[in-house]
Amino acid sequence: MLSERAARALEVLVAIAAATYVLLYLFLALAHLRYPFELEWMEGGVLEHVRRVLSGDKLYVAPSVEFVPFIYTPLYYYAGAALSAVLGLGFVPLRLLSIACSLGCAALVFSFVRREVKNRALAGLAASLFLASYGATLAWMDLARVDSLFLLLSLAAAWLVRFREIWWGRALAGVLVALAFFTKQSALLFAASLGAYLLLCDLRRAAWFLAPAVALIAGGSWLLDHIHDGWFYYYVFWLPQQHPWVQSMFVDFWRYDILPAVGVAGLVALMALTVRRRRRPFYLFFGGGAVAVAWSGRLHFGGFPNTLLPAFAAIAVLAGIGAHELCWMANALPAPRRGAMRLFLAICAAAQLWMLHYDPIKLIPTKRDVRAGEALIETLRAIDGEVWVLGPGYLAPRAGKKSYAHEWAIKDVLNFGGGDPGRDLTRDILRAIRSRRFAAVLTETEYLEKELSSGYHDDGEPIADKRAFFARTGTPTRPRTIWKR
Repeated sequence: MLSERAARALEVLVAIAAATYVLLYLFLALAHLRYPFELEWMEGGVLEHVRRVLSGDKLYVAPSVEFVPFIYTPLYYYAGAALSAVLGLGFVPLRLLSIACSLGCAALVFSFVRREVKNRALAGLAASLFLASYGATLAWMDLARVDSLFLLLSLAAAWLVRFREIWWGRALAGVLVALAFFTKQSALLFAASLGAYLLLCDLRRAAWFLAPAVALIAGGSWLLDHIHDGWFYYYVFWLPQQHPWVQSMFVDFWRYDILPAVGVAGLVALMALTVRRRRRPFYLFFGGGAVAVAWSGRLHFGGFPNTLLPAFAAIAVLAGIGAHELCWMANALPAPRRGAMRLFLAICAAAQLWMLHYDPIKLIPTKRDVRAGEALIETLRAIDGEVWVLGPGYLAPRAGKKSYAHEWAIKDVLNFGGGDPGRDLTRDILRAIRSRRFAAVLTETEYLEKELSSGYHDDGEPIADKRAFFARTGTPTRPRTIWKR
């Protein structure tokens, strides 16, 4: 029949499109791996955290002009440092770590679906759907950021809870969610969702999960706080609580983040929650926990679309399972209606993949960017004295100088109060500027320009090429002004 032939043709096109997204991700990841400068405006700060670990300095210290840590838990920095000790310090080992983790996430999505529905084609489509969300999550999967490692550990814990129901599977899952927390503290929500599922559905073995998870998270946090003289709690727990809620995101999360990107997959995913009573509770808690992590990230000020990664991974898993249920229903129909149903499902799959399309060209750095970065390093090297690079501080060591506090880390402290440490940091910054401690200050935004104008003069843009060296994702910043003493 015509509908059967059309369905088969469209299914082939869907498979090609899905494979194209996978190849596109690999191509962009390799292109980014070769780029020697930051792709997003906090990557360089992460690199400086890794440098600090390798030098043996503490990560969580009193905020000052010298250094202010980001408000994340430290596992990614230590994992990056271990890899950097072998491959050399730079973006390559950190991005390699993220690439490996994001591919591991895709493999877990594949495994979830394949084990549930015994269909490799649908499992591959689900994994491709996850990688296709690369553009919708601001190309975060291969950046030198914590998100891919956090997601891999979270998905691996969920996989063990679902498919390894013996005691050691539960215990290992508890260890993994604890490690996910020490990568990004929003994993607490995901750990809570898995713990609630086990308490309701497998009370006898819930303790095997909860005991290591609670012991490691509580004990590890206490130990890190003790080692860092109380500053671990300040950055990881207290400061994030000061971030205001973005009230509009209670609705906009669904209207602008979820529905335009994975609306079709989300509807198909609901099918996985309406059938097979035995597995339904797990996927309610798994999907709910992943969406809660994403939603809470967007609800807090400063939450970028990268926080959507857990939600998109869970929706990919559930959509793969739901698609199998729809295909089963289609096969049960009489022949004339079966072809029409198959065609409808293929159209839905094609529409969903189209919804995730993005322009890869905008994400690829050029030779102009490399030349501009190299010229900027030479400009910094030629300055007689120390330079405070407020944003991409990683450039200073490349010019033979010392790096100082990152602008966004400073804002995390000062924009939301910061308490007494914030007031001390303000005094330290003003003291450094008024005493003209630095020979030059390189800024990316208008931040501190009013204060700098009293003791420094605007020496113009440090990059001659006005179209080069912008961040390729996230906030499209680049060094804007060089202030000289």
